[in-house]
Amino acid sequence: MTASDLSATKGRLEAQRADLLRSLDELTQQAQIPAHEYGKDEGDRARSSHEKELLSRQAVQMRSRLKLIERALGKVNDGSYGQCSNCGDGINPKRLEAIPWTSYCVTCQELIERRQ
Repeated sequence: MTASDLSATKGRLEAQRADLLRSLDELTQQAQIPAHEYGKDEGDRARSSHEKELLSRQAVQMRSRLKLIERALGKVNDGSYGQCSNCGDGINPKRLEAIPWTSYCVTCQELIERRQ
């Protein structure tokens, strides 16, 4: 990976991190709406509960992705970006382009998924 490719990848990762942080902030604000604002009707309360559960799931997924992005940025900074965390081989550049936060080459990722 060339220095300009690495710089572009770092920029994309930082932009994705900023978007996730913004989205997490919005979700947090939505989740803090008091329950009484949804109404006293049982259906309204059930809908409110369901919406809060969905918001919570989205937040968990976003936090997980954020951790992966921050880990990738750490690898960019320490010079190990693009190396598989399992076998140490290089990760295919097309894979990194599609999933810039990935830590594993395709072979190791498949092995990990089979174990689960």
